[in-house]
Amino acid sequence: MKKEIPSPMGTFIEKQEAERKASKTATRCLTADLNVFTDQDGGSQVVASLKQGNAVQVLAYGEYADWNGITAKWAQVKTEDGKTGWLFSRYLEALKK
Repeated sequence: MKKEIPSPMGTFIEKQEAERKASKTATRCLTADLNVFTDQDGGSQVVASLKQGNAVQVLAYGEYADWNGITAKWAQVKTEDGKTGWLFSRYLEALKK
């Protein structure tokens, strides 16, 4: 029977992984009025139109895109009323406490 010995590095890696997962599904606040789309494409169907200050839960990050000269990833989000879709992540920030 192999016995695992805890190591500080293992704890550090586990903490990093937990933080990464938590930040991926964190609730964020919009810094601008934005549409939420069905796909990672501003030409796809609009699922919801959100206002600056609305909160969304980030479910995943997708491809990089260029929007009006700004490069950022698309973020798959869930709105406060349960709709899911994609928006441009440049306009997301951590909720202020």
